[in-house]
Amino acid sequence: MTSTFDFTLNGQRVQVENISPNTTLLEYLRANKLTGTKEGCAEGDCGACSVAMVEQNSNGKNCFRAINSCLVPLPLLAGRNVVTVEGVANGELHATQRAMVENFGSQCGYCTPGMLLTAQELLADGNTPSREEIREHISGNYCRCTGYHAIVDA
Repeated sequence: MTSTFDFTLNGQRVQVENISPNTTLLEYLRANKLTGTKEGCAEGDCGACSVAMVEQNSNGKNCFRAINSCLVPLPLLAGRNVVTVEGVANGELHATQRAMVENFGSQCGYCTPGMLLTAQELLADGNTPSREEIREHISGNYCRCTGYHAIVDA
């Protein structure tokens, strides 16, 4: 068992005690009722488990880094800041969530949380990426039913 550590989750400081060092962030999230983050392949290939880690860039500005929560052992997040799909919106739909709804970018919804967090990484600096840049950026996220055209439109 690891000792006590804490990290920030969706803006709230969380203290973790007596957890196996093999517990993944995904397992922790789902056990704590943050079920928007999904388990697809459990190998980091599908993107359904994507969350964002907030880091500072070389200019000291906060930036999102999409990570696969199924691959990250929870103790590695000590002192870090993590945002899940539940933390993207603050009481109402975030612009990326609204765009997914308005452009029919989700059917079954399984891939949607991971797609949203990956899009947040790309759009966080107010960028206006090309369709090709969007396609390239979400290439690590697998969608089985909507298809990528509506997601890229969003």
